[in-house]
Amino acid sequence: VQAEVCLCQHAQGASLSAVLHVTLPGMAHALACRLVTVAYQRCPCAMAMRGNVALQVNVNQQIVLLFA
Repeated sequence: VQAEVCLCQHAQGASLSAVLHVTLPGMAHALACRLVTVAYQRCPCAMAMRGNVALQVNVNQQIVLLFA
């Protein structure tokens, strides 16, 4: 997993955004997407960020999850 985190400045102040690049070589794409989706749903850190941080999750260079 490679992460990019941005502190975004705008008229209303500042906010965070993140892009996670997940690479799972040798795993079928559908299974990799399912694994990442379930992990996101159960991860305590993801739960804390949900609704507070814009997030994009890419699996093997394809967007799987996108939350603004």
